[in-house]
Amino acid sequence: MDLISISQNGSAWLSLAIVGLMFVAFLRETYPTEVVAMTGVSLMLVTGVLPYDRAIAVLSNPAPWTIAAMFIIMGALVRTGALDAFTARARKQAEVNPKRAIALLMVFVIAASAVVSNTPVVVVMIPVFVQISRTLGVAASKMLIPLSYAAILGGT
Repeated sequence: MDLISISQNGSAWLSLAIVGLMFVAFLRETYPTEVVAMTGVSLMLVTGVLPYDRAIAVLSNPAPWTIAAMFIIMGALVRTGALDAFTARARKQAEVNPKRAIALLMVFVIAASAVVSNTPVVVVMIPVFVQISRTLGVAASKMLIPLSYAAILGGT
């Protein structure tokens, strides 16, 4: 059902070219990420690089849709400002008692990762932990690595 018939090597090179163009488009941020992703998938479907039956199999899997839904929910928390109050409270607590603030945040990350996917929890909590690292005057990596481990622990 492909419009263009190309060899297996040509298909590999074409898929690399499409992914490379998508990578550049993601980096430049000229178009929204969803537009770039859908354009790349469309190009792969039209050229036959991605067979239609395999695309249907991937899109019928509930796992990517669940993760996408979690990103939407977490993005809504960030955009509505619901996370700003949480960040401000965590920052104030870090000024008073840093160890307690970090411990409470870790408990929150573990609990949240037990209920929702780890990836959106980490994505939402990165700004909180970066803000606390600035407040405490420590490198952000010293806060983000434990964040990742806490999310993994909660996910298990």
